[in-house]
Formats: sequence, structure tokens, C-alpha cells
Amino acid sequence: MNFFSHLLWLLTGSSLAVIYLKSQNWSVDQIDPEKPGYSTWLIIGGAIIRWICISLVFIFALSYSFTALLCVFVTFMIVRLVILLKKQRLIFVKKIIRRV
Repeated sequence: MNFFSHLLWLLTGSSLAVIYLKSQNWSVDQIDPEKPGYSTWLIIGGAIIRWICISLVFIFALSYSFTALLCVFVTFMIVRLVILLKKQRLIFVKKIIRRV
């Protein structure tokens, strides 16, 4: 694999993580306590669709090479972790210490 194919798989993994989390946030935002059946199917259906999409990308990467699968998987997990930690304000927080 050359540099550009590595870069393509890294971009694929990071894009997959962003799309995964955006669709998960959208599903959670659509939950309506007055419609429990709709909300349940939305969450379960969305999760199944996300898992299928991730599986297809992983299978496609594996059909290219094991290194491609490793690039996609590691990038997906790292980007997803960074986004979640940033959203929870556990990283990238500017702390101001005031001395009184």
C-alpha cells in the first residue's frame, strides 16, 4: 500500500466515526416520551443500520488488505473516542486557575 491509499483509509475511518456519531445523536434527539414505540424502533433500527454500514466498510477494507482494515478500525476508534471525550468536556478544556 502506498501513502495515498493509507491516507484514503484513514479518511474513511475518521469519516465513518463522524457519521456514526452524528446519526447516533440524531436518533437520540428524535426520542419522544409520548411515542415510546416509535422511539424504540428508531433507536434499534438506527443501531442496526449503523452496524451494517460499519460492517460493510470493514469488509470492503479487508477485501483490499488487512492493513487497510487495521487503518480504518484504529482511526474509527480513535476519532470516535476523541469526539466523545471532547463532547463530555474531558479533554480540550481550558482550565483557568485564579489565585485569591
